[in-house]
Amino acid sequence: MEIIRLGGRIDITLYPTAWERFQKPLLEELLKLQDRLLVNVVFENLPHLEQQIALLHDFFAGRGGGFRPVADLLADYHAKISRLIRAEPNAGEAAYTRAMGDTAAFARAPAFTFGLNLLPAFEVDAEGRRAMHASPFPRENYLIECPAARGSIDIMTVRQDGGMTPCCDVGNLLCQPRFGNLLKDTPEEIERKFEASRRLLAAGIAKNQANQQAGRAGEWGEEGIPPYCR
Repeated sequence: MEIIRLGGRIDITLYPTAWERFQKPLLEELLKLQDRLLVNVVFENLPHLEQQIALLHDFFAGRGGGFRPVADLLADYHAKISRLIRAEPNAGEAAYTRAMGDTAAFARAPAFTFGLNLLPAFEVDAEGRRAMHASPFPRENYLIECPAARGSIDIMTVRQDGGMTPCCDVGNLLCQPRFGNLLKDTPEEIERKFEASRRLLAAGIAKNQANQQAGRAGEWGEEGIPPYCR
C-alpha cells in the first residue's frame, strides 16, 4: 500500500485462476483505499472473455448502489459477448468489433471511476494467424508502439513478485526486458535497469523494422522483443 500512500494507483490484471483466493480479497481492500481502478482483461477467446466479465459483474453487483454504474457497464459487455457467442461461436475480430460497437470503456459513479481494458491474446498459430484476427501476419497486423524504447513510460505492469514490465505486456506478449523489481531494488537500481532495457528494446525494434522491410516479419531476435512491436 506504499504505492497508494505516495500518490500512485494500483490497477489489476484479472486472472480467473487467482480470483477467489487472491484477487477478489485484494480488490475489496483496494476499493477502501482508492477511488479509481483500471482492470485489464486478457482473453484467448470469447467464452474466456465472457467468463471474466461475469466475475467482475458479480463482484460489483454485490457491492450496492454506489457501484451500480460499474455493474451496469459490465452487464452491457456480458450481454453483447453472450449474444455474439450464440450467433457466431467462431467469430473473428471484425465480427467482435461490430458486436461491441461503441461500448464505453469507463463507468463513473459519484465516488468511484472504473475502467475496463480488453486485451486479445496474441497467440500465433502455425499459419501465422493470431487469435481474434483473420489475416495472416503481417497483413493488417497489430503493431504496438513502444514508448519505453524511446525513454518514456507512464504506466508499468508490476507482477506479484515485484518484477516490472512494460504496461502493454501483462504476460501474454512474452517481452523479455525487465525494468527492475519494485519490492527489492532501490530507485537508482531501477533507473539503471530501465536504461539497459530501453537500449535492448530499441535494438530489438530496429531489427523488427528491418525484418518487416525484408519480408521476414514475425521473426524473433535475441533481444526478446515481440516481432510486432515498433
